[in-house]
Amino acid sequence: MPNFLPSVILWIAAFKIVSASEPKPLTSKIENVTVFLNGAQVSRTAATTLSPGTTYLVFNGVSANINTQSIQVRGEGNFTVLSVSHQLNFLKEQEKARETADLEEKQRDLREQMEVENTMLGVYQQEESLLLENKKLGSQQQAVKMTDLKEAADFFRLRLSEIKKKQRESTQAIRRLQGREMKLNAQLAALHNQKNQPTSEITVAVSCKNATNARLILSYLVNDAGWRPTYDVRVKDVSSPIAIIYKANVFQNSGEDWQNVKLVVSTGNPSQGGSRPILEPWYLGYNAAQVRHLPSVSGRVVDADGTTGLPGVNVAVKGTTIGTVTDANGYYSVQLPSNATFLTVSFIGYQTQELPITNPVINVDMLPDTQALNEVVVVGYGASNAADSELQGRMAGVQMSRDKKEKPKITPLVATQQVRQTNVEFKIDIPYTIPADGKQYAVDMQEYAAPAYYEYYCAPKLDNDAFLTAKITDWEAYNLLEGEANLFFEGTFLGKSLLDVQNTGDTLTLSLGRDKNITVTRTKGKDFSKRQLLGANQKDTRSWEINVRNKKNQPVNLVLEDQFPVANTKDIEVERLETSGGETDKETGKVIWKLALPAAQNKKLNLSYSVKYPKGRKVVLE
Repeated sequence: MPNFLPSVILWIAAFKIVSASEPKPLTSKIENVTVFLNGAQVSRTAATTLSPGTTYLVFNGVSANINTQSIQVRGEGNFTVLSVSHQLNFLKEQEKARETADLEEKQRDLREQMEVENTMLGVYQQEESLLLENKKLGSQQQAVKMTDLKEAADFFRLRLSEIKKKQRESTQAIRRLQGREMKLNAQLAALHNQKNQPTSEITVAVSCKNATNARLILSYLVNDAGWRPTYDVRVKDVSSPIAIIYKANVFQNSGEDWQNVKLVVSTGNPSQGGSRPILEPWYLGYNAAQVRHLPSVSGRVVDADGTTGLPGVNVAVKGTTIGTVTDANGYYSVQLPSNATFLTVSFIGYQTQELPITNPVINVDMLPDTQALNEVVVVGYGASNAADSELQGRMAGVQMSRDKKEKPKITPLVATQQVRQTNVEFKIDIPYTIPADGKQYAVDMQEYAAPAYYEYYCAPKLDNDAFLTAKITDWEAYNLLEGEANLFFEGTFLGKSLLDVQNTGDTLTLSLGRDKNITVTRTKGKDFSKRQLLGANQKDTRSWEINVRNKKNQPVNLVLEDQFPVANTKDIEVERLETSGGETDKETGKVIWKLALPAAQNKKLNLSYSVKYPKGRKVVLE
């Protein structure tokens, strides 16, 4: 007995030491999210009580796809944060596998029920055929008694009615089962498309001298999230200001849902490097190829098998804020600015791809990302105290002038705008829920009522339709980013356009769509199109007749553009013959007519030129 007691005491002491070193799980909640153009900063909070000494606390269920260098933990209370460590937890992947197994079990049960119903339907059909084949009574030698005929008729009627009813019930049951199976198949496809990802565990070591209440704030950057600017452009009529509703299409596929969070939308982009660029020498060379600008690109993003469409894939125009995510079947469509050269396609669990924009249709096969995630340890964040209640200091916002006569009128919808040193933030005034499903969720932020000058534009060499445009000055006050715009004129949806703020000057021009009440035709003049031989050269003359008609019951302003060819070698000479009063840019050869067309009137313009070049050389003259 004396030897047994010390052993028990040592065992109890060892048990207490081991228990004290085991991490204490925390119940945390996502309260604040700042969404950047690429990525989002998530802030979790948790409350607990601490005993004297060193305690290990663990945040469970954190997204696996986080930037480990961005992890920060601070607290409110009389304790010190000693260290922070991060590791992956692969148990969540097993939970997803069990969910898939449960759905597959339900799928098998449905198929067995359908097999039973199909079997019974076949039995009823065979019985019906048997009755119909044996409905003949009596023979030529012996007549059928009336009582027997009545009994047979009653039997056939009752039995056939019962068989038909059973067939109808089986058919309806099969349809219901097929509908349930379709829903299960869609849910299983969604689970298979979302590659099983582990979760993160973030362990925090804290120390305190006395027992205390503690509140910890964990913040980190997730990569599979972001937002895309989009706009609703509404025009009541050409005498009213233009209304621009600024929206954010927020998406995330981080693995954790954002439930009723305080949302901030920021124009910052943490994924961009902070190093200054270095200007390299610029070498010139001959390049005869001409780049054709595409107005939009569309396509489908599929899995490595080449057939399964991937929903929620991020498709962006490289170097811009323009982009979208794929729909439930993997399809996408993006409007393109004039300087678009590459598409960036990214999705969790797959390799990010950069594809040159060479065709209007670009289909993408995603390749799995096999790079392993390693455990990362983040050390020491020092002491904290109860007086610190903000994660970061905030700079004073810049209040914009709102002179109604000269400046745009800005109406907050659900967001308060704050202009910072390097970006603009929109603090959403109401809580939002953004599930981790990769879908886009529209958040209305601001509405602008901007004075605009309306005029029509047409380039008949490219398109005979006239486009209504709105020109806005002082557009820099809006803090707009380039993005797609939904066009509404007089309450009617006209289609999509592009708000291109990178390639504009002092005046922002918005294209509001086509107007079929202004017709423009461009035809070649046969009398003035000819060819002459001049020694070693030949001279071709081209003439174009442009007819413009205003079919509206009000006057309109129209800017019409065409062009002269411009020679890039001394062997080619271009002579500009006729412009009908149009203004010509000597460098580019562009010809501009600014027309004021009265109602129900037409205008005729002429453009002609001649080109002299060596015989035997091919030159495009039209």
